[in-house]
Amino acid sequence: MSCTEEKNSIPHVVLLARYIIYTAAVFLLFLSIPHWRNNNSIAFFKENGCFEWLQFAMLCASAAVLLAGRRICPDSRHILSLLAAIAAFAAGRELDKILDALLPVLGWKVVFLFLVAAAVYCWNARQDCIKQILHFAGSYAFTMMWAAFIIAVPLAQLVGDGTFLYTFLQDDYNRLYKRIFEEACEGAGYLLLFFASLESVLFLKQHPPKANAADSSVDSAAQD
Repeated sequence: MSCTEEKNSIPHVVLLARYIIYTAAVFLLFLSIPHWRNNNSIAFFKENGCFEWLQFAMLCASAAVLLAGRRICPDSRHILSLLAAIAAFAAGRELDKILDALLPVLGWKVVFLFLVAAAVYCWNARQDCIKQILHFAGSYAFTMMWAAFIIAVPLAQLVGDGTFLYTFLQDDYNRLYKRIFEEACEGAGYLLLFFASLESVLFLKQHPPKANAADSSVDSAAQD
């Protein structure tokens, strides 16, 4: 192997090492859950229970990483702002019962303001935003984020659906099964989302979107 090939293989080895760490973290999370819970399993997975607050923390951490990425990767600030708003929306959605109690009129729907603000922000720079989205869509970080979405939303909601479980379990069905399946899948998705947020910032830092010819000419003229 030449020196150039060996040098080029180093980033791939580092990426593989990170994937191994992420996989181990998911295993450790779920292997440790039986040791966290108290004698009341329902309380552990119920609304505002320990596991839901853990999910909320993972989503907040993801949003914080993506917002910090705006300063680290200024050329990708629009896509990072959009992703951070989605993570913040999901975090607020986890607190729906609390927000419904605190805000009788809007309730948890107030968190849609995150999406509205992100949409307005991106619309005002829609050409740059589209360019950044297309650039990010071809990355391994996007693949991780998409996998996190699939696990946390469609899979968690479908597997945790009461009708779906009752169809197969019949008389053995217990509503606790629904909550455990749903919350466990969501937790796995949110943990993967946190790792995907880290990978997104790393990818965009190493591979910023390329400026088009028009942008380059404007920058050159400004410098002259």
